[in-house]
Amino acid sequence: MMARSSSSSISRCRWCYSRAAHRALLCSLLVVLLIGGPSAVFGVEADDDTIRLLLAAGDKALGQGRAHYGEALSKYTAVLTRWPKNERALYSRAELYSMMRERAAALDDLNALLTINKDHPQGLALRMSLNTQLGNLVDAHRDGKHLVRVYKALNKPDKSQQTSEKVRHLEHYTARWTALSDLWSQPVGAYTDAANDAVLMRKYRECVDVLARIIREFSVDSVELRLRRAACALAADDNIAATQELKYVTQRSPQNLNAIALNAQALRRLGALDQSMSELRRCLNLDPEYAPCANLHKLIRQQQRMIKSIEKRLQDKKFEAVVRLIAEARAAEPHAPYEEQLAAWHCEALVSLRNTDEGIRVCQMLVDRYDGANSPTVFDAHIRLAELHLLDDNIAAAEAALQKAREMRQHDGKVEEMRMKIEKLKRTGARKDYYKILGLKKTASAQDIRRAYRKLAKSSHPDQLRSKDMTDREREKQEKMFRDVNEAKEVLLDEEKRARYDNGEDVSQPAGQRGEPFFGSHFAGGFPGGFPGGFPGGFPGGFPGGFPGGFPGGFHQQRDGGGHQQFFFFNREN
Repeated sequence: MMARSSSSSISRCRWCYSRAAHRALLCSLLVVLLIGGPSAVFGVEADDDTIRLLLAAGDKALGQGRAHYGEALSKYTAVLTRWPKNERALYSRAELYSMMRERAAALDDLNALLTINKDHPQGLALRMSLNTQLGNLVDAHRDGKHLVRVYKALNKPDKSQQTSEKVRHLEHYTARWTALSDLWSQPVGAYTDAANDAVLMRKYRECVDVLARIIREFSVDSVELRLRRAACALAADDNIAATQELKYVTQRSPQNLNAIALNAQALRRLGALDQSMSELRRCLNLDPEYAPCANLHKLIRQQQRMIKSIEKRLQDKKFEAVVRLIAEARAAEPHAPYEEQLAAWHCEALVSLRNTDEGIRVCQMLVDRYDGANSPTVFDAHIRLAELHLLDDNIAAAEAALQKAREMRQHDGKVEEMRMKIEKLKRTGARKDYYKILGLKKTASAQDIRRAYRKLAKSSHPDQLRSKDMTDREREKQEKMFRDVNEAKEVLLDEEKRARYDNGEDVSQPAGQRGEPFFGSHFAGGFPGGFPGGFPGGFPGGFPGGFPGGFPGGFHQQRDGGGHQQFFFFNREN
């Protein structure tokens, strides 16, 4: 009985001791939780000295420059492994990510920091800056307003005032930015040429302007915003703005594929095809399957082949082939960046084909599209329009086109040449009209001329007239018509003579009778018809000093347009 009672007492004592030990353990754990936080329970908390040492090591590595950024990042990450909610480590790592241009990672750390402490001033300021650089103006504006309140609560009036000023600027741009939200949602490579879309063109120009202001005021070193501005500028045909931004971006981020592709596109627009191809080769070396570079490389190769073919046809004067190749080029790449050159070639070919209706339409479209750029292409188009109007016997319209060309380049030789041509055509109204003789327009082709000649020559040929009963006057008139038809055919089928005739010359007359000063051509043609009436009174006083050197070659005179010539030689002895 006593033994059972003793055993029971011992069991009760052990139970009491067990409960006491358990309570003591729970109390100890509670103290640890209160002092060290939950991470201490799992054995991952370092003491304060370890945290301080890691933060100091990270700061030291950061201060040693870019080469030590990786070491600094590892130290800050080590702190956050031990203490995920350490505000100092979250901010320092976010700041480092920002310096490394890893803005997405920086924003992740800042969002975590501001979840722990929504009034952290440095965190709010950095997140506002990053959001501005990334174009998140609404988020940046919200952080700015919050930061102003924080600075006021901390009694920092200067910083509060500076931030308030930035917020006001952001308010001004936020509305403009929001209106372009459809552009911000697209990748920069998706922007297309807006030359034929006035609404889209206005958007791209607004994008260029608003981003220029945002970059200048908030984000001077933002590669992302500069790259987007370059894309908008290219789409708006603002090559100067695009080149400026791409120069900065490619220097700061030389392996940025989007930047390389846009730079190649800008170089192509400037006509620098070799430099553009060099950039594309660099792009494809970095990523052989990068579609924007691969597609652009193909287009430029195609353009080079097309340019070579068109220039060869122009040289060979195969103008119908030129027109056909231009149509093929436009079908292969609508709104190509070398459309201005294609339009100039098209205009030139139609002038050479003497196609006045289509030529006037095409050349005028070129002028209307590129007018105001003071482009050599537009100047040449005005000269060619004057040529086309002359072919259409519209001298007033030709003079109007010439005046437009003169306003662009008053002293250009082409202006004076066209002016003299128009004046000559006005003066030589009495010359034979070969086109009228053959019943043709000035735009007639060589085939048209031959066809008209055969028809008229057959009806007025002397052999056909012998059997006809007609008066001598009628017969003489028909014979003259036959001679005129032959003369018209000979002139208009000779490219050189036809060009001179179209320029206002009377090619049926000897050179001295074409309205040209006889000095300057060694008196070619002499003095047709002699000197009627002689020289009354002679030459009083003679010719003092004579004619030193005589008249080498003499005077050449033709009579009646035939081959008879008389030569008069003068020298000092005779």
